[in-house]
Amino acid sequence: MTARDDHTTATHAMQQTLPPFAWSEFKVKHPTSVGAAGLTDPLPWSLALSRQLAAVNDKVNNAIMAKPDSRGLGDTWDLFPAQGNCNDFAVSKRDELLKAGLPASCLLLAEVVILDGEHHLVLIVRTSQDDIVLDNLTVALLSKQDMPYRMVRMQAPDDPNKWVA
Repeated sequence: MTARDDHTTATHAMQQTLPPFAWSEFKVKHPTSVGAAGLTDPLPWSLALSRQLAAVNDKVNNAIMAKPDSRGLGDTWDLFPAQGNCNDFAVSKRDELLKAGLPASCLLLAEVVILDGEHHLVLIVRTSQDDIVLDNLTVALLSKQDMPYRMVRMQAPDDPNKWVA
């Protein structure tokens, strides 16, 4: 079984669900930040990719001043606001990586529940080695398997407008 088979099998085992309403608003406001539908192989893991992901994670985490999330995933998602919450961090990281040429099918927004029970948005990057989580709550790049959160729903790799739970 290839890495692609591992990723697609896990996703196909999930059920299609509705995306967060804020995603629907975001894609109208920022259509170039959605990315094209279509499944690609996971990104080949390399030191250069690791450095690129760490740099984007650090850049966005330092560019946006964190503010409390008063409406959960229901608020407006914006690219690089002066102040923002997890949603803004995640879509800004995804946008940066899309602009760098990474395929949308490898850049998946995911809703998770963090340890205190709050819903939170992160970016999951599909790689040949592992799925990597970029999160504004940590400077570290986390393996999806080592992520201390519970997955709720995420974008489907074959279409950024489909979400699975």
